[in-house]
Amino acid sequence: MDDQTADRMLKEIDEAGTRSRSQTYKHPMVIDLLLALGLLFAMGGLTVSFVRSYITHSANASIIQGNYKAAIGILRSSPIPEILGGIGSDEGDDLLNKALYLDALEKLDANAEDPTALQELTKISPHSRFYDSAQTLIKQTQERK
Repeated sequence: MDDQTADRMLKEIDEAGTRSRSQTYKHPMVIDLLLALGLLFAMGGLTVSFVRSYITHSANASIIQGNYKAAIGILRSSPIPEILGGIGSDEGDDLLNKALYLDALEKLDANAEDPTALQELTKISPHSRFYDSAQTLIKQTQERK
C-alpha cells in the first residue's frame, strides 16, 4: 500500500466523521418511550398473573385443609381489582362459591338453624355450580322452621 492510497483513505474517513448531525441517523425518543411502556405493561401483567395464581393456590389449599373461613377471607381481600381479573374471574369466583357452600354445610351440620349459614348460602352467585344445591338447602331449612 503506497502513501497516496493511505492518504486518500484517511481523507475519506475524516470527511465521513465531519458530517453534520442532520445527515446521521437519529434514534427517535418516541421509540424508546413506546418500548418502555410496552415492557412496563408486560411486567405488570405478569405480576398480576403471579399474584392471582398465588391467591388462588392459597385459597384452594385452605379449602383442602377444611379452613373455609380463611379461604373466604383470602378471596374477598384479594388486592387485585376486578378489572384485572380479581375476584370476578371464573376461577376465583368458583373457589369463593365453593368455600361459601362448604362453610355453610359445616355450620348447618353443627346447628341446623344457623342464620350465618343461610346468609352464606344466599351469597353464592347464580351462575355457580353450587347455586342449585344452596337454594335447595335454603328451602329445606326454611321448611323446618
